[in-house]
Amino acid sequence: HHGPVLVRHPDPRSSTALGTPTQLSVRAVGWGDLEYRWFKDGAPIAGATGSELTLGPATPHTPGQFMVEVEDAAGHVTRQSFLVSVVAPAALSWSRGPDGRTVLAVRHGTPGQSFQLERSSDLVNWVASEVGTFNPTGDFQFGPLPPDSPPTASFFRVLLR
Repeated sequence: HHGPVLVRHPDPRSSTALGTPTQLSVRAVGWGDLEYRWFKDGAPIAGATGSELTLGPATPHTPGQFMVEVEDAAGHVTRQSFLVSVVAPAALSWSRGPDGRTVLAVRHGTPGQSFQLERSSDLVNWVASEVGTFNPTGDFQFGPLPPDSPPTASFFRVLLR
């Protein structure tokens, strides 16, 4: 006997839009009654003892490393982790700095919130780019960027951390 098996679970890395209701759920099979425990960033989540974890509308505090622990009647435990990110409705703007090089500004963020900028050419595969923290006015500026910026046929998204 090897313990419960998760037969359905969220993607190991998922993202949700700010304000969107967010739920993680798993389906496990195992010997006898199964017990579920959910954790965020290593700490147990009070009252989270079912196969579903409802986080409510995504906020700047939602992102984190979630884990579910499933225990069967024999005491065998299976664990699975999930990284949840929140896509923020931040505005991106390009401008030229005094030296003629490109500057990228991320605007309308939550002051003090850290984020990661990701870039994609197809809206499916995302590559991590710059990391920053919004200043007291909710803005952040990258740059000057390399001469080929802004890259053509690129899409950007801002993930809260």
